[in-house]
Amino acid sequence: FLERREDRILRRVLTVCILAGTGTLAILIKDLGITLAFVGAVGSNTVVLIMPAFLFVRMYREQRGFVWYAAVFVFCLGCAILPVCLFAVIRKALLGPAVAR
Repeated sequence: FLERREDRILRRVLTVCILAGTGTLAILIKDLGITLAFVGAVGSNTVVLIMPAFLFVRMYREQRGFVWYAAVFVFCLGCAILPVCLFAVIRKALLGPAVAR
């Protein structure tokens, strides 16, 4: 993959981008609830679904049994759920809460 120096530079660039994006969102968004919903949607999906399955698939890539394919399924499910959750948060931020009829 990447050399040690390139990896260090990539990590620094990603860290700066994450901090700049977070700071920009904090300045622009006046409602803390939307910010927490955004962080929750990204964080919970990543921590609960995407990362454990990804790490399992990477660790056991040589042993492809039922559990390995189940982990691939959970990873794909997490990657599919994340944009849906983000869309719901963005839609709520733009349109406001849904009105019950």
